[in-house]
Amino acid sequence: MYDEQTQGHRFSPVKTITATAAVKANGGETLSETQVRGIRALVAGAIAGLKPEDVTVSDLNGQTWHANAENGGPMEDPYSSRKRMYEQQWEKKILNALSYVPGVSVTPNVELDRERRKHQFSVQHDPKPVVIAEKEEMMSRVHDGAGPGGRPGYVAQQNQPMALAATRKQGSHEEEEQSKRQAHSVTSGMQEESESVGLTPKRVSVAVSVPRSYFTKVWYEQNPPADDATLTPPDPADLKKVEEEEATKIRRVVAKLLPPAAGLEDMTELVEVVTFQDIKTAAPPADPLSRQAIAWLMQNWTTVGMIAVAALSLLILRSMLKAEPNLSRAQPDAFAIHEGDEDDKEATAAVANRLSRFNTTGRSLRDELSELVAEDPDAAANILKGWIGQST
Repeated sequence: MYDEQTQGHRFSPVKTITATAAVKANGGETLSETQVRGIRALVAGAIAGLKPEDVTVSDLNGQTWHANAENGGPMEDPYSSRKRMYEQQWEKKILNALSYVPGVSVTPNVELDRERRKHQFSVQHDPKPVVIAEKEEMMSRVHDGAGPGGRPGYVAQQNQPMALAATRKQGSHEEEEQSKRQAHSVTSGMQEESESVGLTPKRVSVAVSVPRSYFTKVWYEQNPPADDATLTPPDPADLKKVEEEEATKIRRVVAKLLPPAAGLEDMTELVEVVTFQDIKTAAPPADPLSRQAIAWLMQNWTTVGMIAVAALSLLILRSMLKAEPNLSRAQPDAFAIHEGDEDDKEATAAVANRLSRFNTTGRSLRDELSELVAEDPDAAANILKGWIGQST
């Protein structure tokens, strides 16, 4: 059943479509979540515009999956649904790996990351800066000044070489250097951006239950008796050693199938192996023979009825085939009764000729007798009287 509703403004209408599917499984079993998802997808594919999450699935055996799982009960919670799905997957995977152990039982427990979606952005800075541009300028200047002047006056103007040489002095000398350096540096760092989807397995632990009879069989395989020797039970210490060795192997096998767990290096710590004593249950009592016969008749009554009808038909046919020779053998005796009567000789001969046709024609005895009675009723009556008298 489905329904459509249009809401909103007439220029921008919004159509809402919902549907309900009522399903009943054979017997008293309830629908699995895989079947419910398949039913929702099937109904949504048949109605244009319908979304699978808008389909309510009603299991007539006692459970209902409402539309919009976020608003449903605990069985429809996304966390619980994914948890059950992952646990079923790991249970199947581990059972396949431990298929060599008869009677083994596996119960995984999956813990999911409760964050639906996580977006992370981080920046890391290095305290030591990094130079990305550098500029350097250098300037040098040299200045030499003139020497000091001579003695002023008349005397200094006279030509006196020795005096001039003695009084001459060197001029000033200056050197100047300038240096300029510019460097542009930034702080180094690293930027990291990541996004992860939640509700994924974060930690998986497993409990494995192994029957004690398995360890006993392993001990017998390792210590086979001689051909003429009888089986002797293993020593408790030897059996304990076998249990420890096999439990270690099972832990290693299961640990290889588990996802990495944060802060845990040895994954075998998440696997617990338990030994239980397997108890043989008594076989259910057999049904009495009468109940089995009644059950067989209820299942095959049509075949039995057809066989009975066929047998009855064969008996009727057999009795009819036996009746024709007796009639043919009774004819001479009937004629013998009327042999002494000369008046009926001609009638008897005519009746004998008619009765002789019973063995040559393919017509039935009833048709022949009917024809005889119609042609000569008196002769037929005489013959019948003779047959009745002979039989008595």
